[in-house]
Amino acid sequence: MGPMKQFKKILEKLLKISCLIFMGLITISNSVVFILYNVFLYVIPVVIIITLLYIIVRLIKVKAKYFAIGVFILAFVLKAIVAVYYNTPPISDFAHFYDAALKAAKGDFSFSTNGYFRLWGYQTGIVTYYAILIKILGSSILALKIVNCLFIAGLNVVLYLIAQKLVSEKCARFIALLYLFYPASFFLASVLTNQHVSNFLILSGVYIFIIRQKIPIWGVVISASLIALGNVMRPQAIVVIVAIVGSILFEIITNIRDKKTNIKFLKSIASFLIIYIVITQGLSFGVKVIGLNDNGLKNTFPLYKFVIGLNPETNGTYSQEDADKLTSIRDPQIRDEKAMEIIKERLADHKNLGILIIKKQIVMWAGMDISTEWGFSYLKDTGVNIFGKAVAYNSFIDTIQNLEKTFYIFIFYMAVFGILVGFRRLNNFNVFITFILILITNFSLYSLIEIQPRYRDFQMIFIFIIAAMGIELIEEFFTTQIKHDSLPLIHKISKGNITHRI
Repeated sequence: MGPMKQFKKILEKLLKISCLIFMGLITISNSVVFILYNVFLYVIPVVIIITLLYIIVRLIKVKAKYFAIGVFILAFVLKAIVAVYYNTPPISDFAHFYDAALKAAKGDFSFSTNGYFRLWGYQTGIVTYYAILIKILGSSILALKIVNCLFIAGLNVVLYLIAQKLVSEKCARFIALLYLFYPASFFLASVLTNQHVSNFLILSGVYIFIIRQKIPIWGVVISASLIALGNVMRPQAIVVIVAIVGSILFEIITNIRDKKTNIKFLKSIASFLIIYIVITQGLSFGVKVIGLNDNGLKNTFPLYKFVIGLNPETNGTYSQEDADKLTSIRDPQIRDEKAMEIIKERLADHKNLGILIIKKQIVMWAGMDISTEWGFSYLKDTGVNIFGKAVAYNSFIDTIQNLEKTFYIFIFYMAVFGILVGFRRLNNFNVFITFILILITNFSLYSLIEIQPRYRDFQMIFIFIIAAMGIELIEEFFTTQIKHDSLPLIHKISKGNITHRI
């Protein structure tokens, strides 16, 4: 074995071990939560749902494009029903977005003088997007949510298209339906969040990057443009940028290629990064010129997320004390110095830092999905009305969280199998590596910055895709077993000497 092949094997093992450590910790933690919260009763309805979806996939024989259209329509209708039925009033950051968008739609950009938008200039992107929709559709919050439901449905279709590149058509359809009925995909459907449009644009960019060979001239341009626009809506593209660049470098380093091919790949990286930077910086400059925000789309306080994320008292979740202590400082230089002082102090405590990182993984990835609070907390006092029947709020939340947790654990176990089998397959290996790098980068990033369970929706998209590989492995195993078991039986029947079989 040559040195390059040895190096490739070492890199693959490092990636595999790193991902399995994260995934293993999360899967075990979720299993503990599953036991402690006595979620066993919810296994039955989830198994029934999963079985029915698998049967539907086996029975429905339609062309891929018709299936994609069907998934889009069904996902949109179901999410829109939730958005209409539970028309959640915007709160916190989402209220800021909507109020600012109302002003911007009328040409009033005074919102940018607000302390919130001075610090977090990047939020001007989603405000501008909502302002444009308000100009077209009017000021109805529900109308904005319905548009968001279109993006949720579109995301479901793109997930299906990407899964097609890694698994069989049948398994791709199955994972698309699993994601469609995944409870957490409904939790934020009624919330005026910036996650939906951002997730769709970034995932679409990833898909175009994967198939860029089919459109070599425009593939990189379209991919980088979509990811840049998605990042303007919500700044989460850094994870994908690192993964895409890393996957290309992985291919260059670990494969023996001619100089011409390596140069082509390097040009691909350079083009991707240049287009991404030009679009994001160009839009930021445009925001300044128009007068939407003097800071453009800049985050003038990036250290804030690290201060919050390294707070051991809140396990890296939001800290009102940290927020009050730092955002009240008007001088940016003094504020950054104070933030850096806190960060260094918290990083210096090596023992507790390690404990904090483990706790953060458990809170972020293993706890009950409290993003339900964003979608339904306004019903705490009145209870929930379901088909005319009054249901206590706590009972409703417990039910949907337990259903989500059961679904969630199933997908994580399948993803672990998917990781194991993915490193053994040669077809579309670089696509698989891209998703592995997204998982590792995301897990690592949230080890340091502020966490909220609602942030995991982006990561879950890629976990579902990798889980499709695990599901395919399980299906192949049982199919093989059935075939092997049935051969002796068929032989005995043909000989006419079988009397009984248990």
